[in-house]
Amino acid sequence: MDFAILRSRLRSKNVDLVSIVEQFEDTPLGHFMEQVMASLAEFFSANLSLEVKKGLDEKLRRGEWCWMPPIGYVRRGGEIAVDGIRATFIQSAFGRFSTGTISSSQLAEELYLQGFRGLHDQKLDASKICRILHDPFYVGRMRTGDRDLPGKHDALISREIFDQVQAIFKQRPTGGRHANHHDFPLARKLPCPKCGMKLVGEQHRKPTGRIYKYYRCHTKACGTTFTAEQAKKELITTSPILLSPPHAPKKSP
Repeated sequence: MDFAILRSRLRSKNVDLVSIVEQFEDTPLGHFMEQVMASLAEFFSANLSLEVKKGLDEKLRRGEWCWMPPIGYVRRGGEIAVDGIRATFIQSAFGRFSTGTISSSQLAEELYLQGFRGLHDQKLDASKICRILHDPFYVGRMRTGDRDLPGKHDALISREIFDQVQAIFKQRPTGGRHANHHDFPLARKLPCPKCGMKLVGEQHRKPTGRIYKYYRCHTKACGTTFTAEQAKKELITTSPILLSPPHAPKKSP
């Protein structure tokens, strides 16, 4: 289909396709052979993709992780091995958070002061720490899509500690930045008025129990923040069509 569309567009501009390997005449038979070759190319591409997926699935069934391992592990000679120093920090992170006395932001700062760094020697913020604490890879499991498979790699965390950490997260469903995306329909769609980067959604619970929703620029040098209501008003003011319901009646000219 892609070939036919592109071929048609090129012809409308009086541009010819010339193949060095195959010689196609400008005749009905030549056009037919072009379509045949395009179909064969599509078949080989789709078949190769299928074979690659089969190979990945087979490796996963054997407990072999096919991609870059999460922080705390390294790949050595095709095997997943424990990254000694970072693994110690990972274990410390799970242990500290399992007490329920520290937030992800506080934990990120604490680990940074202790010397914990990412693979590129960068600070890991609260969102990255939360992803680590949610990852079952650290208990010897491999999660890909909707599948959860046992891995051959060594576990860094006991199942008991991991489950305790997940239970703490469930007790904080609206805490910090981990709100449902549907609560922020403009997230990563509304540009920051200062730097132009896309705004992300956050919500915070005050001691009174009231929840505040914000749109924030994720660029550290900018840090522009709007309440959800302010962002909505700004969008209505600048682009009322974007928020109009599909069934809204059209205004007469």
